Amino acid sequence: MVERVSVRRATGDDVEAIRGVAERTWYETYDGVLEEETIASLLAAGYSRELLEARVDSEDAGLFVATDDGEVVGYASTIPLAEEGVGELDVYVSPDRWGEGIGSRLLERAEDHLSERGVGEIRDAVLAANESGNAFYASCFEKVGERTVEIGGVDRVANVYERSIE
Repeated sequence: MVERVSVRRATGDDVEAIRGVAERTWYETYDGVLEEETIASLLAAGYSRELLEARVDSEDAGLFVATDDGEVVGYASTIPLAEEGVGELDVYVSPDRWGEGIGSRLLERAEDHLSERGVGEIRDAVLAANESGNAFYASCFEKVGERTVEIGGVDRVANVYERSIE
């Protein structure tokens, strides 16, 4: 239940739990879409202990966790982009908790963080084959286009979403 879920800034103690959420989510989302080796490679590159610990320690980047009874059930990661006033956001929730409103709670906290840093617009891209990710972003962002991204040596379509921070 989302009432029991709290959202807070991540600490170094949350790094392994964040990696676990990422792994469960990526394998659930991209099973049959990406090769297992490709998923493993992307997880290793994007969720290394060193990278996540740097995000925890960064003042500009934001890393937040949603917890339920002390268990990390989702996270949001934000970074301001080089483009003035624009930030990037990633939200991941454990597949067994999809549809409970946890992603929306994480989005709200991430927006607060970005707004405090002068960011007025969030932009992110989601692979078109990521049905759950596109459903979430389409519910609270505007789809503004598409772009091609190369993953595992294959060009893939990604939907680009934007949202103004109020």
